[in-house]
Amino acid sequence: MDSNVLTREDAEAQSVALRAQYEDQTREGQSYSDLQDMLSTAVSDKFSKKGDDDWIYVCDFGDDWVVFCQNGEKQQAPYSSDGTTVTLGKASLVKEVTTYVPIETKSADADKIPAVPKRFWSLREIEQPVIGDLSVRSVDGESPTEAVLVGWPSTTNIGYDVTDWLGEYRETIKPGAFGKTLKESDYVPLLVDHRGDVLSSWHQDSNRTMDLAEDNKGLRHEARLDIVENTSSRNLVSGVRRGDYSKESFAFRATKEDWNVDYSERDVNELQLFDVSVVKSPANKSTSVGLRSDMRDILGREGIGVITNTRDLFTSYMETRAIEETSYSILEEAMRAIRFVDERMLNSGQYMYSSRARTFIVVDLIESIRAGKTLSSANETLLKSALESLSQADNAHKTVGAAMSEGERAISTVLGSTDPNEKDSNGQAANNGGLDTGKLNDGNPVLPSDGAGVRAATRIRIAQAQLEIIKARGKK
Repeated sequence: MDSNVLTREDAEAQSVALRAQYEDQTREGQSYSDLQDMLSTAVSDKFSKKGDDDWIYVCDFGDDWVVFCQNGEKQQAPYSSDGTTVTLGKASLVKEVTTYVPIETKSADADKIPAVPKRFWSLREIEQPVIGDLSVRSVDGESPTEAVLVGWPSTTNIGYDVTDWLGEYRETIKPGAFGKTLKESDYVPLLVDHRGDVLSSWHQDSNRTMDLAEDNKGLRHEARLDIVENTSSRNLVSGVRRGDYSKESFAFRATKEDWNVDYSERDVNELQLFDVSVVKSPANKSTSVGLRSDMRDILGREGIGVITNTRDLFTSYMETRAIEETSYSILEEAMRAIRFVDERMLNSGQYMYSSRARTFIVVDLIESIRAGKTLSSANETLLKSALESLSQADNAHKTVGAAMSEGERAISTVLGSTDPNEKDSNGQAANNGGLDTGKLNDGNPVLPSDGAGVRAATRIRIAQAQLEIIKARGKK
C-alpha cells in the first residue's frame, strides 16, 4: 500500500501511538497530549466533511506543522498556537520522507531515504536587549488603579552584534517585519525577562490590555498595568520610574530572512512574535569559546564522538560528493545531538540571548546532505566550521582527555578488559567502557548524563583495579 494511504484502523493506531510516545513530555509548559487534543479538534473543525463516512486522525505534529489522515490520505497543514487556540493553514497531500514533502515534488528515489520528521524543536529566538525608552504615565484620577507602560522592545533598521558558538554576526530587524504577525497572531504577552507572570497582553479582539504597533522607530507598546491587585506590575512600575529597568527585548521566530554569503550578516524581514519583555537581566556576556566549551560539556564523550564521526563523514563527502545509505544513521545522530544541546542551552538563563539562528542552519545543512542535496561552497564552509568546532576540544580539554584515556588503558590492563578507546572494524570508537550509544538510533537525544556516566564507570573501574592489586599483594 502507498505510504500516504492508511486504513482507518492504521490511522487510529498511529494517533494512539503518538500520544503514548510523548505522554509525559511538555512543550514550553504545555503537554504534548494537550497539544495533540487541540490539534485534533482544530483539524476536525476545519477539514471535516461532516459525513457519516468521514474520519480524521492526527498522526504526527511538530512546532508549526501537523500531519493528519483523512479518509485514508495523509495531509499536512501549518499551524500556530498561543497555548489556548490553534490556527490552521491550507492542507496539502504528503508522503513521509526526510521531512514531509508534497507528493507532486517527490522524486522517484525518495522512498530510499528513511523518515526523520523534524519533531518538537522550538525555533524560538530572543532578541538582544535594546534601550526601550521606557516611560510610565498614570491614568487620570485621584487614586488611579492602572499605570501605562510605554516602550519599544525592538528598533528596526538598526543593526546589533549577536554572539553564538560559531562567532559573531550582525543582525538587523527590517522595517515591516512585524506587519504580518500583528495581523495574524492572536495573543502576545508582556513579561519580565521572557518568563513569569503575564503583566499585560495584546489580543486581536477588544479584550486586550496592551496595544502593539510598528511605527517608524520600531515595535511600540502601550501596556496598561494593574498597580493595585498585581504586585509584580506595581514593582515593575516602581523599577521603571527609579531607572532600574531601561531595556526591552522580544521573543520571535524568523519566517523570512536574508543572510550574506559568509553568514556574517542577517536581515530579518518577517517574523512571528511570541512575547515582548522588560529586561532586568543583563545581555549575555558569554564568548563563542565559552559557548562551544559548554556545549561540549553537555554533549559528553559519546556526543563529541558522534560529531567527530559526522565531521569525518562530511570530509569524505566533500571529496566524493556521495554518502552511502549505511551512513545515514551517523547524520541522524548528529542532528539529534545538536538539537538536544541547543535546547538545553535555551533553557538556561545564562544563554538566553545567545543566538540560535546559525544552529538551525547547521542542522538543516546536515539534513540536506542526508537527503542527497548539493550544498553551496558557503554552506559547506559553514558546516565544516561547525563540525570542527564541536569535535575538537580546547587545549585544556585535550590534555585532560589524554590523561583519562591513558588511565583507562592502564585500568583495562589490570582488569583484562577491552580498551574503551579501541576502534571497531569501521574505525569508530568501541565505547565498551561507557554508556551504550545505540540509544542514539532509537530516537532519543544524547544526554549530558552520558558524559557523567563514563566518568562514573571510570571511577568504578579504578576501584576494581585497586581491589585486584590488593588481592594480588595479599597472595604474595
